[in-house]
Amino acid sequence: MKKKIHSNEIRKIKNFLSESDIKKILKEIHYKIFRNIKSNNKRYHFTYKKFQTDYLESRKNNKWPKIYDSFKNLKTLKKIVVPKISKISKEYSNNKIKILSKGVRIIEKNDKRNYPMHQEFVGVNKKNFFVFWIALHSIPKSSGGLIVSKNFKNKPYNHLINKSGYPILKNQNLWKKKVAEITFKTGDLLILGKYVPHGTAKKTKGLPRWACIVRAAYS
Repeated sequence: MKKKIHSNEIRKIKNFLSESDIKKILKEIHYKIFRNIKSNNKRYHFTYKKFQTDYLESRKNNKWPKIYDSFKNLKTLKKIVVPKISKISKEYSNNKIKILSKGVRIIEKNDKRNYPMHQEFVGVNKKNFFVFWIALHSIPKSSGGLIVSKNFKNKPYNHLINKSGYPILKNQNLWKKKVAEITFKTGDLLILGKYVPHGTAKKTKGLPRWACIVRAAYS
């Protein structure tokens, strides 16, 4: 019998991606960064330290928006992450899963941007819709994991559009009073139903946080 995931449910799967999988993803991201900020330097070499250093340098470059946008087309997402999501999805439904979007999300220590509580259903006309959130490294408390509401009903709540153009739940202060912070070990996956109110936890320590996010629906 299939272990169906409901729209108000979250499910955590440990070690969804191996360290080898993650290294391949980070290496492709690093190469895209390296190629754009050091185009005259043909000596490419990946280390985790160089990855972080080159990322921070690229954030100061006017090419950064273009570099970041290119992450949604990573070959490693298509060849590694998507097939694994398709495989694990067979445990929850007989229907074929369709990938709606995929990409990488990054936040830095003391990021001033606002990451409000929201539900994922807004703008997606799909009955069985889920978010697959994958940690590309260990994310302990106060390091930019996820916050999830402790008390909510399995239904859509009213949203409004914020100044950045994103749909957010009304009464943010009220929603953030009763949340649980989800932490991650390297390669952990969290599946969120479309009605789960969630947001990004504050990041007050550590190196930039990297995660893969895939949105998908059962046909």
